[in-house]
Amino acid sequence: MASDDLTGLPAAVAADADLIYLVQGGNSRKGTVGEARTLSGDAQHGARGGGTQHDDAVPAGDAGFMTGADKTKIDGVTAGAEPNDVDSVFGRTGAVVAAASDYDASEVDNDSGIAGATVKDALDELGTVPQEVSATSDTTTASPTDVALASMSITPGAGNYMIWFSTSVEHTVAGASAFLNLYVGGVLVPRTEREFRRGNQSQASGVVFQVYLTGVGGGEALEVRWRTTAATATAHERTLTIRKVQ
Repeated sequence: MASDDLTGLPAAVAADADLIYLVQGGNSRKGTVGEARTLSGDAQHGARGGGTQHDDAVPAGDAGFMTGADKTKIDGVTAGAEPNDVDSVFGRTGAVVAAASDYDASEVDNDSGIAGATVKDALDELGTVPQEVSATSDTTTASPTDVALASMSITPGAGNYMIWFSTSVEHTVAGASAFLNLYVGGVLVPRTEREFRRGNQSQASGVVFQVYLTGVGGGEALEVRWRTTAATATAHERTLTIRKVQ
């Protein structure tokens, strides 16, 4: 034949006459004039009622038609897009894997969905490390007015705080008392006052308090002070711990 246009075959040739070998779906077979005219002359080239004339293309395999899903995917690719790794994420290159240190509270400031609280608030609270002072050596007081309890002072900065204090106290005089309190910026927090009173025998007893304080100002010290009603009181091992909660 001088041409690949099979639609111009002479009509006199019987439609069922053997003519050529047809290649369909990657396979060759002996075909007839009727089939040749159908395959070459259909305006939709295979999109005929009753089926398709070609298989779909196979990735890294046989050629064929493109599926609708494949066309949609290709249409959605941004012009100039390349299958490359991200240039840089958090200063790292290549196929970057997220790390726990990629974000901190300073980089997050969105609504948590809880009235009056943000995600940043929550991260700040989770990331706050408690501050603590302690002492193991005994200290004494004979003051009838509140004075500083040795080593029991922290200046944490502005914020709201949970505060815990504990010690053990004893006294030289039966019936005498020692009082311990928390002060903030030099001002007594009345609800924190605790009393130790000696009985007939000299025996140390534990003294503790915990309190939640709001509105601590920058530069204000959180400190424990104490006094005695008579003679001398002794405080043994002691600890003051605070944690910022907002």
